[in-house]
Amino acid sequence: MWTEYSRKVFKLLRRFWMDSIRGSLYDLQLAKTLGIAGGLLAGIAFVEHWWRSILVQGIGLAYLYFLPIWFAARQGGRLAGILVSLAMATYWNASNPSNYPFVAWLMNMAVLTAVVMVFEGFERRIRQVNRQAETDGLTGLLNRGAFTAKAKEALDHAERLRTTCALVMFDCNRFKEINDVHGHAAGDQALKVLARALRDSSQGDDVIGRLGGDEFVVLLAETDSIGANLFLNRLHGRLKRDSAILPFELTVSAGIAYSGYDAKSLDMLMQVADEKMYRNKQRARAVVTIAEMAKTEEVV
Repeated sequence: MWTEYSRKVFKLLRRFWMDSIRGSLYDLQLAKTLGIAGGLLAGIAFVEHWWRSILVQGIGLAYLYFLPIWFAARQGGRLAGILVSLAMATYWNASNPSNYPFVAWLMNMAVLTAVVMVFEGFERRIRQVNRQAETDGLTGLLNRGAFTAKAKEALDHAERLRTTCALVMFDCNRFKEINDVHGHAAGDQALKVLARALRDSSQGDDVIGRLGGDEFVVLLAETDSIGANLFLNRLHGRLKRDSAILPFELTVSAGIAYSGYDAKSLDMLMQVADEKMYRNKQRARAVVTIAEMAKTEEVV
């Protein structure tokens, strides 16, 4: 009893520590961005002061001051950029006295804020393009390439922590029949329903992707067989509820492989999970076929 309780406490503390490192309990990324941008700002100011005698009078290294702003807007977004601009405008006012210091400070803040908005807009557009390149257009899940990259990172992280991940492969049952009978629009709707059920059934650290066609894959981070079965139970319930809008029953076949037990590399895990999924799919077809035969016999 105490061993089990200690294990649960240790797992909870480890999760708390990892959440702290990832910045889930506070905005770690913002703190790091402001620290680096502040260091850049201080470094430029020091070099400008040290080399003042050889720099162009009245210009100095003013053009380099946009570097901390760009970095802050790129890494931390609008808030980080404005905070760095605030520090920069205050420094300029302190190092270049004016007859109207508050007016000068406001003018500097207005200019720097406009620069932040431009930089942040560029970076937002770049992120949007990158996200579109990584996303499956129909379901909104990760495509094969993006899933592979993120899943490998998750597996490497789990190996460092000496924890287990579960990789689950999914395939829609009788998907070709759905397209043939109900049309491709209904097939696309079924894929969207399955994608939504996968997202709703997973947790924050899980990686979900669509491999193509009606094949999906989920990497359950730091999950053993018990956690994988709980995920499948949640998925079954959500899929049954969400597929009520469809004119047919939507079911899936799944295969599970565990890192460290079935395989270590992502490619091998996907191969093992795919083989298990195929066997489960064949068994499901056999059960359906037998049921249909029995029904036919009863009618006869």
